[in-house]
Formats: sequence, C-alpha cells, structure tokens
Amino acid sequence: MEIDRKATGGRLKKLLQERDMKAADLKRLLGLENHQPVYKWLNGKSLPSLEHLCRIAEILETSVEDILVYRKESARKEE
Repeated sequence: MEIDRKATGGRLKKLLQERDMKAADLKRLLGLENHQPVYKWLNGKSLPSLEHLCRIAEILETSVEDILVYRKESARKEE
C-alpha cells in the first residue's frame, strides 16, 4: 500500500478549509520558519514527516488516518 501524496494534500486542504484555517495558520502552529513545506504538502509534492503529521492531526482534531489517502494496488499498477 502506498500513500497518494496528491490526494493526501487535497484532503489536508479540505480539513483546513473546514476549520477556517490557512497554510499560514498551520505554519505558525507547527513553528515552521517558512511556508514552503506546508505548500508542498498541500500541493502533493511531499508528505509531512511523521512528527509533523501527528502534530497536524492534533491541531486539526482528527487522526493521522483521516489525513492520509492510500493508493489502491490496482491504481498503482495502471500508472
């Protein structure tokens, strides 16, 4: 099983929107110096570290499992 970065970024965007939060809010709450990592996560270019992922889940009052989107085996084989 593989994590779908793009779909995970989309889910993270949706969770932020549902809580009226922006990338800048997440950056600040995570104590990051710049926005670049957050935008990479939201655009599916990379995934947060496990530490950041756990913290994001805590901030958004959800679980890591609710943030991550997994790619199905059949979808991966088609690529």
